[in-house]
Amino acid sequence: MKKSKRLTTVLVVILMSFGMLAEAATTTQVSDKATFAQAYEEAKMVSLAVATCAGTYVPEGKAVEYSYLSEYGFKVTPYSQKVNGVTVNFMVATNQNPYKGKKMTVMAFRGSASKDDWKLDLTTGQKPFDPKDTLNAKKKSKEINEEDTSAIPQVHKGFNAYTLAALQCKVDIDGDGIPDDISQTLLKNPDRTLLLTGHSLGGAVATLYGEYLAAQGVPKEQIPIITFGGPAVGNAAFAKTYADKVNLLRLTTSFDPVPASLQKLGGYKQFGKNQVYDLAGTYTDNQHSISYYFDLALRYFFNLEDQGITAGYLPPLPLTQRTGDEAPVAIALTAMEHEPDARFAPDIKHFVMEEYLSIFPSYTVIESNLNKNATDKNFRQLLEMADKAGAKYLITLEVDRHRVAQTNQWFVGINQGIFTVPNGNMLSIDTHNTRVTFQQGIVQATMNAAEQCKNTVREKLPFVKQKQPLITRDVL
Repeated sequence: MKKSKRLTTVLVVILMSFGMLAEAATTTQVSDKATFAQAYEEAKMVSLAVATCAGTYVPEGKAVEYSYLSEYGFKVTPYSQKVNGVTVNFMVATNQNPYKGKKMTVMAFRGSASKDDWKLDLTTGQKPFDPKDTLNAKKKSKEINEEDTSAIPQVHKGFNAYTLAALQCKVDIDGDGIPDDISQTLLKNPDRTLLLTGHSLGGAVATLYGEYLAAQGVPKEQIPIITFGGPAVGNAAFAKTYADKVNLLRLTTSFDPVPASLQKLGGYKQFGKNQVYDLAGTYTDNQHSISYYFDLALRYFFNLEDQGITAGYLPPLPLTQRTGDEAPVAIALTAMEHEPDARFAPDIKHFVMEEYLSIFPSYTVIESNLNKNATDKNFRQLLEMADKAGAKYLITLEVDRHRVAQTNQWFVGINQGIFTVPNGNMLSIDTHNTRVTFQQGIVQATMNAAEQCKNTVREKLPFVKQKQPLITRDVL
């Protein structure tokens, strides 16, 4: 896969919303390299999944998350199709660059965002689960009393109708532009992994979608499922019979009401591996937004990565890299020190730094307060350091997260300067501030500001191509 593997499946992938006053996300304490390696790969996948889920809420596929994923080599296609009266919304991202011998496709289902979605959510009756269903989303099923069905695997009628409609959609999962028979395509191409993911309603659909594919013979290792704030999809008999047919990882927060909502109604049971992000109830009375999951997933990932570096399982971030004949770009990064409680938030300095190190063929970091013992240099000193390093250009980055006066309005900002070396001639100055909202958390706000700054870099420094895999951080 291209670009930093930290975010390639930070978001990635890449792939990967911050917060203010909250508790730390749950962090795995790794006792040995094998345990760390497993947790690290899983965290990469979670980061990729949450980024794709966040993008599903933006109409017509115009999400900054999708622009971000495309930089990592993903071809992103949004789908909105109406089948048998059910409107299905999801996205598919394909990547032809093998990662650990596998080609990756992501299918992310959108959560509830329309009256039709909520109507399906509220269709809480159950129907017997038939893995050989005719895939007719309007198929009628006889209502049966609960006492008659306790031993019969049953699923939520609304979620199942959505899933059956999704299964009938014509979808290209291998990136050749031709709609595929998904189960047959996966069976014929064991080197392709289909990551199924979704938030809320989308998580329930991703789970059932995986169950149907598994019933058609697709190995569960080929169709991992990761959900965020997903409700239960069936009764206890369904969980008992079908839980082991798929590899399901459920991400929830401490006080997200949705994952336990159907159990309270009775007749529903969750299954799969559950990882809980510890988010204090005093932080917010609504922990269901995908923006919180994005923030917490990246926070978890960064904390885990720091553990790996400290334990010697991962190499530290490479602060110098030379590729080809291009002179290195000198980078100086600072961050404002008046940030709020960051226990809930990923370290945006690390996020921005890794993004910038991933776009230059050659670079050298001449100043960075990623190291808390570093001292800020003035501009003239930075130019001298850049010149000594053989750089032709100097990029200064100031990252900030701040509150407006005493209000509850928060912004993420990036100030960027591009200068020639050694003369210090200014090529551009950029200042981008993005408001943090319930719908757009800190990771998304940072991504938005960073993308605008990187666009300027591409304009002023045309040798920035992002065609080469730069930062590769696999377990040692």
